[in-house]
Amino acid sequence: DGDGYETPDAVLLTLDASFDPEGERRKLSALRDEPDAHAIPLRHVLERTHALEAARTVPATLDEWTRERAGIRARLQQALGLDPWPERTPLAAKVLRTIPRDGYSLEDLVFESRPGLVVTANVYVPTLPAGPKPAVVCPVGHWADSKMQDVVQARCIGLARQGYVVLVYDPFGQGERDVPGNDHAESSRLMLSGTINLSYMVWETMRAIDYLQSRADVDGARIGC
Repeated sequence: DGDGYETPDAVLLTLDASFDPEGERRKLSALRDEPDAHAIPLRHVLERTHALEAARTVPATLDEWTRERAGIRARLQQALGLDPWPERTPLAAKVLRTIPRDGYSLEDLVFESRPGLVVTANVYVPTLPAGPKPAVVCPVGHWADSKMQDVVQARCIGLARQGYVVLVYDPFGQGERDVPGNDHAESSRLMLSGTINLSYMVWETMRAIDYLQSRADVDGARIGC
């Protein structure tokens, strides 16, 4: 939009095979001279989105939802570039050190979600009770200090003191994994291979569950996220 480059005001996703993006572009161009021109594309998209939403049928029963869920899962897996699922290769997990704390211990962990792709993580292990315990995987968002962010640590410590084994890892390109060629901005380049940062986060969360299920102190049937 001027100055030799374009920035989108909005993005429209549609499953309508008859949708004509060029026709929509012409409609938007015709509206460009209105006083609030920048608000028009977003309003146009919202109107179309609301119309599509109004026409959508919501599953009325559990059986209908169960059938629809299978299709949603398949489309999501494909959209993430994880269809087919990657091979579940050896995790090569190593606990680098264990630090005693009040009511729990803190483990520095590394594992490989894919061969050579190292994930840095912490495991918070309750002192009590004895025996296998329920576990929680805690993926983190856009925190400046990633798994070391104060509120993230507080959440993990709180869960550990309630008896949960907690695994928190640095997402792709964040925390200890924010290194050249593996930084958070890699996402736009990953699109060229059909993946994005989220593709790695989803798979690494699944591999984190695999790791927890391999531990003798975890009840593999009781893992939350």
